[in-house]
Amino acid sequence: MNCLMDNDVILKLAAIQLLQDWKSIAVKKGGEIRVLSTAKYFFGGKKIVLRYGEAGVQSAVTFACEAKPVCDEDNPQDFHTLSSLPGIDIGEAVLFSSAVKLTDYMIVSGDKIALQSLQEGKPCVQICQALKGRVIAFEQVLLVLVRRGNFSAIREKVVSGEKIDKVLQVAFGLGLETTPEKAIEALEAYIAGLRAKTGNLLISDKSLEGLLSN
Repeated sequence: MNCLMDNDVILKLAAIQLLQDWKSIAVKKGGEIRVLSTAKYFFGGKKIVLRYGEAGVQSAVTFACEAKPVCDEDNPQDFHTLSSLPGIDIGEAVLFSSAVKLTDYMIVSGDKIALQSLQEGKPCVQICQALKGRVIAFEQVLLVLVRRGNFSAIREKVVSGEKIDKVLQVAFGLGLETTPEKAIEALEAYIAGLRAKTGNLLISDKSLEGLLSN
């Protein structure tokens, strides 16, 4: 699978030591991950280090340096349309507009506000159509990891860094006593709520499993 990953998801997965786990599942032979051209510089901010930890940030920087970049010049027309909308920051505008041109790439995004703004934005009808079923939410990434990985090991990593994200706090709210059923139930509830706000942008569970099985 080919995918474009936003900074938020990269940092969160790096902080809980699951970034490489996702990469090993998502990217098979011939596939690749692309990131924002500015990602490695963004990750160096002091506030970022305080929130995600030095080890997490270093992992994210290394990941970004190894990935191919995308930028606003890849699709300037759609980038301009997207970046002018409230709720969509420059980074998400780059990813969304780049994905319009890179038709065989998925978008891995943790920005719920941007996704909702994209869905509701009147100038974005054609862009939404082009991106229909091509967005993988952060919660979907976690669900894949939980279902395919060693749950005990994943739980231990998540619990050690769950404070970085509300979804992690809820899904693993029982700490090391959290069961797979509890985590999956919480993640599926978040995904259902996001689907209700973002129309047809999110990939279906069946389609995601199909991509990861190839």
